[in-house]
Amino acid sequence: MSLRVALLTLLLVFSAMALVQSRYQERRLYAEMEKLEKTSQKLQSDIENMQVQRLALGTPARIDALVRDRLGMVPIRPNETLQYSKGSSQ
Repeated sequence: MSLRVALLTLLLVFSAMALVQSRYQERRLYAEMEKLEKTSQKLQSDIENMQVQRLALGTPARIDALVRDRLGMVPIRPNETLQYSKGSSQ
């Protein structure tokens, strides 16, 4: 009988330790999951901000201003164009 009680006590202690270990693991994994979700939300926000910036950088008005300022390009004026008609040789 004493062996049986000792065995049951030992099993009870091991199961209690296993329960504590599993609860600890659960809390650790939950904290990690929360951290990853927060990181995911921040990355999603960054993606949305970059998409807005990309759209703003690609507007025709901005590109026009850049080519005028940095490259010195200007629109072609009608008196600067040459027209060739078919069949004419020049």
